[in-house]
Amino acid sequence: KKGYEAGGIDYFTKPFDPDILKMKVAAYASFRQRAIALAERERQVRESQELLRVGQKLSAVLRSLPVGVLIADTDGRICQATEEVSRIFKSAEPAESDSYAGILEWWDTSGRVIKDAAAPLSRALHLSESSNSEPVEITCLDGSTKTILVSASPLRGIGGRIVGAVVLIQDLTETTMIEKDLADRVTRLVGLGVELEQRAAH
Repeated sequence: KKGYEAGGIDYFTKPFDPDILKMKVAAYASFRQRAIALAERERQVRESQELLRVGQKLSAVLRSLPVGVLIADTDGRICQATEEVSRIFKSAEPAESDSYAGILEWWDTSGRVIKDAAAPLSRALHLSESSNSEPVEITCLDGSTKTILVSASPLRGIGGRIVGAVVLIQDLTETTMIEKDLADRVTRLVGLGVELEQRAAH
């Protein structure tokens, strides 16, 4: 009785039976493992809820910006994506209800440029740092190619623990095309100037 009052959960009488001791230890070890597993599961649920809450708040803030926003969990899986992401990856406004499913499929097959170990997403999740990529070319869902800029930052939940990452996708395709067109025009003008100078010299 005093043992129970002191916080004990079981007792053995001497001399104890080794078989009973083994069974009791095994039973309590099993209880302990279940308690640890349950606590881990509760932690994961809390982190998922925190990620969802933070992601929704962040998405609401960033939805109006001309960049695609992806929210990824600690394993690098997409949890949320804005419509701008669908527009960038599909090269068209997302009109179909399965556009998010299409993005998920693209993420597993062609999204390695964003998920690569040296990419901003991995750096945010594993090194806890924000970073930007160099402009990279991707193949979109419709087979077209685009040049994008990727940046990622870690998302922190309760106690400062990383619960995921926010990935920003900026479409540079139009800017790149304008720059290329401008460079081509300058090249042609320079070539025309050289040709005119040569004619004038003759």
